[in-house]
Amino acid sequence: MKKLSMPCLFVLMLSVGALANLDTAMAAPFAYITNRDSQDVSVIDVGSNTVAQTIAVGHGPYGVAANLEGTRVYVACYAEKKVYIIDTSTHEVIAEIPMGSGDIPTGVAVNQPGTRLYVTNQGSNTVSVIDTSDHSIIATVPVGNSPYGVAVNPSGTRVYVANLDTSFVSVIDTNSNTVIATVTVGTGPFGLAVNRSGKKVYAANKYSDNVSVIDTETNTVMTTIQVGKAPHGVALNPTGTRAYVANRDDNSVSVIDTKTDTVMATIPVGNTLHGIATNPEGNRVYVASFGSDTVSVIDATTNEVIPGDIAVGTKPVALGQFINRGSIWKGSVSFSIKLTSPVTDTSGNTKFQTFSVPVTGAFSLYEEGGLPNQVTFISEDSTIFSQFRSISYIGTEIVKGKTDQSRLVGAGDLSMAFSGTTLTGTVYLDGKETLKKNGVGEVISRTLSGKIAGGNNLVTFTVNVKATLTK
Repeated sequence: MKKLSMPCLFVLMLSVGALANLDTAMAAPFAYITNRDSQDVSVIDVGSNTVAQTIAVGHGPYGVAANLEGTRVYVACYAEKKVYIIDTSTHEVIAEIPMGSGDIPTGVAVNQPGTRLYVTNQGSNTVSVIDTSDHSIIATVPVGNSPYGVAVNPSGTRVYVANLDTSFVSVIDTNSNTVIATVTVGTGPFGLAVNRSGKKVYAANKYSDNVSVIDTETNTVMTTIQVGKAPHGVALNPTGTRAYVANRDDNSVSVIDTKTDTVMATIPVGNTLHGIATNPEGNRVYVASFGSDTVSVIDATTNEVIPGDIAVGTKPVALGQFINRGSIWKGSVSFSIKLTSPVTDTSGNTKFQTFSVPVTGAFSLYEEGGLPNQVTFISEDSTIFSQFRSISYIGTEIVKGKTDQSRLVGAGDLSMAFSGTTLTGTVYLDGKETLKKNGVGEVISRTLSGKIAGGNNLVTFTVNVKATLTK
């Protein structure tokens, strides 16, 4: 590659949105269990199901959320009235965010890009919106009485809040940070989970022993599912085919088939259950047992408890997404871009007849889907290719029946600059071959048509993409 005389950037935004996520896990994710009475967080290595470390935090740790990238964990300490931030690379507390004097933070959720944190305040009946870059509270949103569970949809446009004492779910528009709807559910909604398409919200209703399934397009309850006694936490597996509900008062987990929204199994487990989450593969379910100071692990393929509960701190709660997931697919990408018609400026002078420019770079795809990741590509010839950038959305589509295979697909707007002259258009990418772990797949595009900014001529060029997975 030639040495560049100036920066030449191609920025690609990766997002799977409603496309299926992948089921290949990163090595050794961790579960972060908030222990209310021992004022700490137990870090469980879910590869070995052992406690790797214990992290001291403030008084009353309750809600917990790991960001999608797997770099940060946020812990709401209600008695301390703070949110603690844990760096997952060192397993140390790196910052504390003080809340208001009357807030009592209980639930916490983070959007998929990791830029916004949403904290429910049981004392003030509000949700604090926090900018994760500087830890500032940028908005305070009034909701119902005693908000606990909170969840963000994959696109980050809506936040759902379970209000225990008013029996409705508040729907927050994240652009305006205002409540745009309230959905009446069962009595005492506590835990929440949004499915991967963002079209359904599962609300566990503590006092009516059921789960309300909310249609997010109409903000109405589409069905109600009877489960065990006093359901608290609720979690979805990575593929979104199963919902798991921790029933506190009868020590069981209800397994819901999300296609039919019916209970397909009930698993006796633990003692006084609270938080629940699945591992990245979706083959293990972790549930915090408040009454026995343990975490139980369920084999999701057999719906049976794996012998040997994990001893943690005192009174584990773990309300929220307490297992960090992180990137699971990494690789390199090469682009071959060929202009197939002349480019002229506004005066009619030919700027370029034809040329071909190779571009290389790297990418990461994230297991949950919807995370916009910036990937930088560098042109080999900066004299022609002064800038190339894209706001395309490139995603993954799972190969039917193959959880370790995927295709790159997507579309988006694209812009190129040639010595002050800009070409714009839309590109559509369609997977030609499947991508496999440690394998190679090719992705080819249809023809991109664009118009020179300020000119009248239409030019075309093609973009061929080859992706090589390294993980």
